[in-house]
Amino acid sequence: MRIIEIITEYDATDQTVRYRKQDYDYDTMLNRQERDSEQPKKSQDKDVKQGWYSGGQTNPCDPHEFIKKTHHTTKLDKDAYYTYVMEIRKLKQEGYQNPFFPQVYKVDITQDTKGNQRPRYRIEKLQSGYGNYPPEALEGMYERLFNNELKVDTAFDNRSYAIWYEISQQLRKAVQRSNYTNIRDDQLKEALMLIDKIIEEHPGWNEDLHIENIRIRGSSTGPQLVLMDPISDGGASIPDYDDVKKGPGTSTRLPPPPPNL
Repeated sequence: MRIIEIITEYDATDQTVRYRKQDYDYDTMLNRQERDSEQPKKSQDKDVKQGWYSGGQTNPCDPHEFIKKTHHTTKLDKDAYYTYVMEIRKLKQEGYQNPFFPQVYKVDITQDTKGNQRPRYRIEKLQSGYGNYPPEALEGMYERLFNNELKVDTAFDNRSYAIWYEISQQLRKAVQRSNYTNIRDDQLKEALMLIDKIIEEHPGWNEDLHIENIRIRGSSTGPQLVLMDPISDGGASIPDYDDVKKGPGTSTRLPPPPPNL
């Protein structure tokens, strides 16, 4: 296989479907979520916060990879993160690359006999902007990305945190207003416009570009901003007890399992 084929194969998000004989149980998933939230984090995951939609950990087989898992099954057609990942995948297949998008290497979807679906994402390991980079590095990032003069909130004692917060606020304002005059970097503008487009196509969805949902990728040219999880579906993708017990109704089902399951 030629080098370019290897790079293309690694760059494109792969998606697989696995089928399970045992149906998902809502209470079991809920108990596991509560138990996982109480467990101490590993040292390499200290800056990762467990969200209400999903959690994750560093891949024990690869310290450069992070495994993101939903706490419950999900309605994929109403899932903002899955939609974001699939939109990026489609663009990559068309030959478009953008460094502000996260690298999602694989999506593993497990489906039970009722059609309940639970995705797991293998993504690149990224870092938080504060606590890992000095303020000078974040100031340089801000100047490369935005036209507006940097003004940090003096209420924050930690200057790195204050700059990272301001970066987040500039991103949020641009998408909320659909106005990108403050964005200096063209590729960042294109990435934000994709987020805007997805939100526009899904009433009830909103931008979610707070400081925990943007991250940094280390690069030879300095810290690279990554819009890791920028959209909220407001919980529309999370099924309740009856949804899981009966199986999805309006949610798009994947193909049925093979006969030899």
